[in-house]
Amino acid sequence: MRVMEEARGASLNAIEINKRLGQDGALLAMSALYRDLKRLVEAGRLNHEWTTRNGHVSSVYRIAAVSPPAAPVRLMCSACASAVDMPAAGLLSQLIAQACNAQGMPVSSDPIEIRMLCRRCGQLPQAASPGTDEATAVSPTRRLRTGCR
Repeated sequence: MRVMEEARGASLNAIEINKRLGQDGALLAMSALYRDLKRLVEAGRLNHEWTTRNGHVSSVYRIAAVSPPAAPVRLMCSACASAVDMPAAGLLSQLIAQACNAQGMPVSSDPIEIRMLCRRCGQLPQAASPGTDEATAVSPTRRLRTGCR
């Protein structure tokens, strides 16, 4: 783990890890290294990823990011502002947190709001824009406000 911590978030393949271990005189047999890497991945301490390097697919490892706590997810009517919290929406908030992390955006613990029309407001006739009839009026767009800042 020391070698991975010294990599400061960079991904390393097994050969690079072993070379760094060898600099300290701790060179391992590759089978032992792969076994240890597999155990660290299974324990959630490392991520095992596939990437392309120099035109070839390469297996790499990096320290697993600590998952932020799941933010609550709230459905909110964009017309009347009534809201309903969604229980057990952890997967959605985890996916949004992963997307934020991938883009370098800080993850907020504020609720994730999905805006749409509630059943009551969705049945109200939509106001048509000047020059359009009711059949061609555009309904309000659905917006997703994530926990990313």
